[in-house]
Amino acid sequence: MPKLPKPAENYETLRQQMLSLNWRKLGLQPTEKNPHVWGLLMEIGYPQAVVTLVVINQHNVSLFFGTGGGVVGGEKHEAVRMKAEEFLLTADTFVRGKKLNPTKHFPLPELNRVRFYALTFDGPMTVQDNRNISDETHELFPLFRSGHEVIAAMRMADEVAQSQASGNPEAEETSGPPQDPDDAGPADASAKSDPE
Repeated sequence: MPKLPKPAENYETLRQQMLSLNWRKLGLQPTEKNPHVWGLLMEIGYPQAVVTLVVINQHNVSLFFGTGGGVVGGEKHEAVRMKAEEFLLTADTFVRGKKLNPTKHFPLPELNRVRFYALTFDGPMTVQDNRNISDETHELFPLFRSGHEVIAAMRMADEVAQSQASGNPEAEETSGPPQDPDDAGPADASAKSDPE
């Protein structure tokens, strides 16, 4: 059975740092909106490399590639923060609905699969899809779609920043509709997104 390529050392280091964060040290606490989830990782096992989206409430929105690259600082953009907050809220409903299981182990997703790690105030929880999660009837699809909306907002913010850097005066950040999640790369062999 094919396996994921071994991730770069700096990817493994960053991933471990995110999974080891402590909500108390970050100054977070349960809220009415987020009584359970304070952080969330969505990991996609592409044939080229694993891709990890990290959302830490009020602190961090990043995308790490198993090849060693990544995008950090998404939390600096309002549109990204809004989508990240929705992602955490969606995860909170899945935790309340008992769709995730407590865990002390953090394996990467299997090839062409998606794994979520919810960092909750009661400890980490996880779930991995059991078939093609890009199917809208999959019970995890709302969480998957919400994660891809964060990625799409990050891409849009990056495009705006690049356009502004090149001197395009018409470029401005928008919280308009994100790209379709399918354009961001479903977790199957026909994925349209290249993690490099």
